[in-house]
Amino acid sequence: PPMVVDQEYRTTERYMGKPVYTKLIYCDTLPNATYKLFPHGATVSQAIRCVGQMSDGNSLPFRFNSSNYVEIYAGPENVVIFAGNDKTNRSAYAQMWYVKE
Repeated sequence: PPMVVDQEYRTTERYMGKPVYTKLIYCDTLPNATYKLFPHGATVSQAIRCVGQMSDGNSLPFRFNSSNYVEIYAGPENVVIFAGNDKTNRSAYAQMWYVKE
């Protein structure tokens, strides 16, 4: 089923014996040759993976060359997006998977 932004879902996966959760986060204006933090509001003890899709249709992480790339990570409090050049005319949706304490 379609996911609702900022809604936490418990998956059928387990990681190190713990249930895995997932959440979809909207990341508004992406950064310009730097990084930007997007708070996810989840209680995360360990992020397992994070992927995304930019408003131009490209998947994240994205790498065209050494200066045209976008990387994405999830941490305990934020989704972090790094851009090698100006991506301020784009937004993205990030999906993260994580376990709680």
